[in-house]
Amino acid sequence: MRDWHYIVIRDKNVAVKLLDIIPKGISEEDMNKLIEDWNLSDEEQQAAYKYAVPKQYRMLFDASAIIVPLLKQKTEILKPENISHLNGFASIWCSIENIFLASTAEEKTKIKILLKQNI
Repeated sequence: MRDWHYIVIRDKNVAVKLLDIIPKGISEEDMNKLIEDWNLSDEEQQAAYKYAVPKQYRMLFDASAIIVPLLKQKTEILKPENISHLNGFASIWCSIENIFLASTAEEKTKIKILLKQNI
């Protein structure tokens, strides 16, 4: 059985307190250190991170809700004994992707309805 739980934060004041731990910006020096620490050697991957990381705070701040997924991992996630020990992590990652896809589809539907109403 999957031991997944989700915390949904809709209260903007709670979200702001939570987001206080996320840097609102990142220096070039810190970005280069992050890329080095994460062993990102591919130039395209580095460019993607340089583009995305500074936007993370704003995306979360502007979100109508923040969903925090929780997984009770039975094995050490950073040092799995074998690949199957990552199945729980992979499963909750898939659920996160499904939440992203569903929210994107819902937003597109809302936009279409608004456009039709304004025509």
